[in-house]
Amino acid sequence: MVSGRPTQTPLSRERILDAAEAIARAEGVGALSMRRVAAALGTGAMSLYNHVPNKDALLGGLAERVTAEVEVPSGSDPRELAASWARSVRRALIANRPLLPVVLARAQRGHLAQLGKVLVEALIGAGMGLADAIDVAAVLGRYVAGALLFDGATRGDGPDELRCVEMDRVFDRGLDALLTGLIP
Repeated sequence: MVSGRPTQTPLSRERILDAAEAIARAEGVGALSMRRVAAALGTGAMSLYNHVPNKDALLGGLAERVTAEVEVPSGSDPRELAASWARSVRRALIANRPLLPVVLARAQRGHLAQLGKVLVEALIGAGMGLADAIDVAAVLGRYVAGALLFDGATRGDGPDELRCVEMDRVFDRGLDALLTGLIP
């Protein structure tokens, strides 16, 4: 304490994103506003704008956090690269189910496009042609998105472990069949 006042941790983009993420996970993405985040941090909304220019940037930061959890594939086998990428994207998005509306929002789709670009670059590095790599990334992105509609929606806060194992098994079986057709 200095001058009889408690010291307060200074605001930062990370602290603001932490507060926004906590609100979204607890109350849903619809509860997010600059005022709500500021209140959670014990400050005024205007003080947030020094670190996050607007709500779109706040949501972009949350989408960035989720997509950063996806592992960048490495190796020389295109099928294994594609499979590990698809599993990692699915795993990251399911683990962050409360934030899916943010990640899938039109304004934030650039983060998803970046994930596809990472796969395309890895596939090209493994010897695949550009057109084929783009096709593989596009098809797998759609496959993962479709799986999320079912898997992400059915996994609750306390998912039945057997049901999760079954969803993983079905996803992997479909992924293997898809990759057999895409990457002979």
